[in-house]
Amino acid sequence: MARDWTGWVPVRVRSEKVEWLYSGERKFREPFFEDSVGRLAGAPRLVSGVDELERWAATRPGMIPSGFIFHMSRCGSTLISQMLAAVDGNRVLSEAPALDDVLRDDPRRLPAAISALAQPLVNERRLFVKWDCWHTPQMGLIQALFPRTPCIFLYRDPVEVLVSQLRNPGMWTVAPEPPPEGREVHVAKLLAGICEAALSHNPVLVNYNQLPEAVYRHVFGIDWADGEIAQMKSASMFDAKTPSFTFTPDADEKRSSASSRIQAAASLVKPAYEALERRRMGNSADFASQSEPRP
Repeated sequence: MARDWTGWVPVRVRSEKVEWLYSGERKFREPFFEDSVGRLAGAPRLVSGVDELERWAATRPGMIPSGFIFHMSRCGSTLISQMLAAVDGNRVLSEAPALDDVLRDDPRRLPAAISALAQPLVNERRLFVKWDCWHTPQMGLIQALFPRTPCIFLYRDPVEVLVSQLRNPGMWTVAPEPPPEGREVHVAKLLAGICEAALSHNPVLVNYNQLPEAVYRHVFGIDWADGEIAQMKSASMFDAKTPSFTFTPDADEKRSSASSRIQAAASLVKPAYEALERRRMGNSADFASQSEPRP
């Protein structure tokens, strides 16, 4: 018989072991899953064998995901996850390390891992998963495991994304040795690969300039109640990564500050970006004309 893991969430799945954290009835509202874990630094932890994930999923299946968020990086995905998390009935898993662990080690365990993270609290009825940007090449595998879950891919002008990554590099962009072609080209090639991977599948495409309106304009096929839309609109007024600050538009500043090296490197991403735009604009369900662009 499986142990009763009510109130526990898996935080890491490594070397055939699962590290569980007791979160009780606490809702995870922070921008990233690890931020929420950090707020529970003193909470009890236990370690089990990885088979406990499967046993617990069979004993008590969690919520089926209502939507998956894939993204290019630095393009508003945290804004989307924070808007969704602001809705009382939603749970959002934002870049949960346990899911990354499972995808790296044994993707067959992904449904069980998500199930363990998706045990609903009071009034929770929808689950959304925001993946790390480097999971985009695995979109097809994830869709095969969850064929009924809508997927979106969020992207942004490559110059703006490059400026952000070069100012404050994500660890996934840091090469073990200095890249001979320069950091600008190295990061641009990574971004191009992510966008090309999205093009090989068929997610709903969302450009950064469609935010925040796109989130509640049926990209997930959900008919949001007026009160839920109000909660999302309120969340969109604040900086996604530091919600204690109000949102300040930065697209113009990023473009004007881009060096000639960044501009040149962005040309490596431009073909994939433009292909995404052509596909998005050619989609009959496109809502670009209905949305006010985010500066």
